[in-house]
Amino acid sequence: MKNNIYYIYRWIRLDTNTPFYIGKGTGKRAFRVKGKRNQYFSNIVNKVNCKCEILINNLTEEEAFEKEKQLIRLYKIYGYCEANLTLGGEGASGLKHSPETISKRIASMKKAGRKPTSQEARLNHSKWQIGRRLSDTHRANMSKANIGRKVSLETRLKRSKKVCIKNIFTHEVVLFNSVSEFKEKTGISRDIYQRLVSNKIKTPKNKELKEFLNQWVII
Repeated sequence: MKNNIYYIYRWIRLDTNTPFYIGKGTGKRAFRVKGKRNQYFSNIVNKVNCKCEILINNLTEEEAFEKEKQLIRLYKIYGYCEANLTLGGEGASGLKHSPETISKRIASMKKAGRKPTSQEARLNHSKWQIGRRLSDTHRANMSKANIGRKVSLETRLKRSKKVCIKNIFTHEVVLFNSVSEFKEKTGISRDIYQRLVSNKIKTPKNKELKEFLNQWVII
């Protein structure tokens, strides 16, 4: 008999209405903000208003591991889930480099006359950057430095406005390359889409919109 006590949840920051953390858990794990939470997660929760949502219920632990990894990878493609420091699943192996890769990096840094930084030093630097605000001058200088810079097709695709929806019943995930494609396939206008993602529509009156919301959720 399956032990379907696990679920997948996400935390959303309400100032930008974007997800910053995906996790799996049981019981009240999803709604705990203290305890086993990393510094990124804690800083965001302490600085802005956030909310937690349960995405998928009734999973075995193995199913939860897989769904967690799938969603983290999907969100990170578009620059979200910054508080997920690993790619999910058991352990943190998803982000560990092989000994060969580490050796190559060290050799390259030595050749360039740079000292390899320790893991502790990198971690301290990352913590120092959390919540850091750039001055207007710094931002202006960064903008000037990017003038004329060529951006790869892959990067442009990552930055483009994509839309991802999930079927409430089958958990099927569908990705649209743009809001225009989403509008064309679903019949939902850009204005309605923007109001949906901003949580400004509480009781839909349009029949097509009702049918859509009865089956799908924008993630």
